[in-house]
Amino acid sequence: MTTGSSTIATLYHSLYYTDMLQGNIQRCQQFVARLDEAHTTLLSITETHKQRVADIISRHQSKRIVKKKERL
Repeated sequence: MTTGSSTIATLYHSLYYTDMLQGNIQRCQQFVARLDEAHTTLLSITETHKQRVADIISRHQSKRIVKKKERL
């Protein structure tokens, strides 16, 4: 009797771990998809605002040449 119940227990545990692994794989795939979406969104935002930010920086940067002694 112990071999039959042992086999059933082993089968139950293997099915349990298989279900857990499938759930983890699915969560990982969803996470990667969301991460790719965020990356794409961030790149598009950066590209659309790149020129405007460069204009603002060039407009407000100091016009005076900084000497090497003052930078240190």
